[in-house]
Amino acid sequence: MSHFSELDFSTLVALAAVFCALSAHLSVKLARLRRRTVQLKTANDLLKEHYTALQKVVDHPTIPEKYKERLLHFSEIISDEKAFADLLQQVVQEDLYRDNEAKGYAKNLAQLRAQDPDLAEAFSSAVRSGVAAMMLRYPSVEEILESTMARVYAAPRREGAVFAGAMRKSRSDHHNDHDHLAVAPA
Repeated sequence: MSHFSELDFSTLVALAAVFCALSAHLSVKLARLRRRTVQLKTANDLLKEHYTALQKVVDHPTIPEKYKERLLHFSEIISDEKAFADLLQQVVQEDLYRDNEAKGYAKNLAQLRAQDPDLAEAFSSAVRSGVAAMMLRYPSVEEILESTMARVYAAPRREGAVFAGAMRKSRSDHHNDHDHLAVAPA
């Protein structure tokens, strides 16, 4: 004989409620998993774009070595979750877009755009795609992003501020370096 016939209606209702709750919980978990999968896939695609652009700049024979080194260092900074979260917090708290160092990078990038638009775009793309990838890669920065970072970074040519913030953060000495990003003669 089956034990099912011995269950009363209230037990069946309770089991149905537990099943529904479990099903709802699993649906929420599955939706989060799908969302996270899309985020990580997009981050992966952006990282490919970042490394392709980075390689284009680093391999270019007329870019000064110090800028190649700085861009590689920038890539290292954003690859560290804590350093990246600190950088985003700094960009949000300070108006680095108006900062003299950021303006200097923006000016140098504008000069590079006039000399070699493709190379300037590769430099910009390396910064933008790297930052965007890390925004999706690290869940710990979600709170920063939700409030203000998306608006801050969405402004045109904001990569100069992010790049300047990373360079400022990485310097142990505080001397004022006014190097130019201009292409060196071949």
